[in-house]
Amino acid sequence: MLLGVDAGNPDLLLRWSEDGSLPTLRALRARGMTCRLEGPPGCGDDGTWATVYTGVSPATHGRFYYRRLRPGSYSLPSFADGDLCHEPIWATLGRAGKRVAVIDVPKSPLPATLNGVYLGDWLVHGRDHAAPVAFPEHFARETIDRFGPAPESLCGFSQPSLDAAGYDGMLERLETSTGMKRDLCLSLIDREPWDLFFAVFKEAHCAGHHGWHLHDRSHPDHPPDLAALTGDPLLRAHQAIDSAMGDLIARAGPDTTVIVFSALGMGPSRGLARLLPEILDRLCPSHRPQVASVRRLLKPLAARLIDLAGGRGRRALRRIAGAAGTSHRAGQPAFSIEPSEHVSGIRLNLAGREASGLIEPGAEADAFCARLSRDLLDIVDPETGERLIDDVVPIGRLYAGPLLSHLPDLLVFWNLSRRATSAASRKIGLIRSPAGTPRTGAHVPGGLLVAAGGGLEAGLTAPPRPVEDLAATVGALLGVALPGCEGTPLPGTAPGGPIG
Repeated sequence: MLLGVDAGNPDLLLRWSEDGSLPTLRALRARGMTCRLEGPPGCGDDGTWATVYTGVSPATHGRFYYRRLRPGSYSLPSFADGDLCHEPIWATLGRAGKRVAVIDVPKSPLPATLNGVYLGDWLVHGRDHAAPVAFPEHFARETIDRFGPAPESLCGFSQPSLDAAGYDGMLERLETSTGMKRDLCLSLIDREPWDLFFAVFKEAHCAGHHGWHLHDRSHPDHPPDLAALTGDPLLRAHQAIDSAMGDLIARAGPDTTVIVFSALGMGPSRGLARLLPEILDRLCPSHRPQVASVRRLLKPLAARLIDLAGGRGRRALRRIAGAAGTSHRAGQPAFSIEPSEHVSGIRLNLAGREASGLIEPGAEADAFCARLSRDLLDIVDPETGERLIDDVVPIGRLYAGPLLSHLPDLLVFWNLSRRATSAASRKIGLIRSPAGTPRTGAHVPGGLLVAAGGGLEAGLTAPPRPVEDLAATVGALLGVALPGCEGTPLPGTAPGGPIG
């Protein structure tokens, strides 16, 4: 049984399990092993989840963030199911005769066939599909008819302005969705003995994005009076998940190997990645200055209109904005992409790879990257003089794989020690953060794994493990080789019996 806590902060999971706030996790830790998890460097939730369910890095499966980037094109369309270049573990297990149930694993593709059941985008944060999808197809409709549609969600990209009643309503909906998923999972466990049961709870993700300032008393936007009325939204969401997981673990039976994990954490939003597009516009001026000027003038208006529009109007405006962005990128020596909230990506406009390449590969590209890296590391917060960027790393130092050319060329690791609203250096002058109200919680690297059963040593605290080890461990527990898997099974892993 593999149970995911989407965007659960590992420090909070440890603290709340130790003080008894999360009794299910506390009991699991007492009879199993605990370790930190390390996700693929620079990835947000999209690339991290794809690595969890494939067991390979983004340079092999191809999903680095929510858009896809391919040589020869400046467009950045949303990542689609067919773009994934390595199959999920449940496909391999199914062909080996294992019965699998897969429930709401984020950013995962709808299978064409499966030895079991799959449900996606029912109760998740950030859908790939407009509506829930399933195999077999009728499973989605049956689930909604029996357990209900997804409650209203506030998990957008902007922070809602809520009072105590608003936050309480948000949390009540999150608790409702937790109970809905628990009830579906219990019904499936009762249906038949599964070899793999994989379900993910989204509620920590949503509560973290919009409630971090209420949880964190040191946050600059922490409202003491409002927090006194609402309580800690993160604790409330995690306790609902912990209770639901306790019911599932009990129903699965004592012989089930249980792995509870969070692959990517949550922490305070710094908002720094929003500065990079303007920084690059100043450090690497476009070879199409007229296009760049028009885009700079219209971009704030377009963003506002997209927020105000609905339905077809919003989709049409996004297509227009996307076309303008494509034209602008074609004229830039280097352009930004947004793989996560804590790391930014930079793609070179490379001759022979991009359609209108401006930089020659080899010595010219190396010199360009070295100069750009120095310029980026010179940037500071003008209020404190503190450097805003910790490091700029060429992608080849972090990844190797057949799809390396589909990833950014440079990763910009921001200084996450504090929030900044502007950036400055001799070369860029002063740049202020774009208008808008970002969410107060953002993803941070690092997760947690707690596993019990299957020969794992009780009470063991192990060194950090890469998230690829999750897939490797599941394969080893079920006695199925996963071709190309880049992970290693947890120590002591032994085959187990069916679930339920």
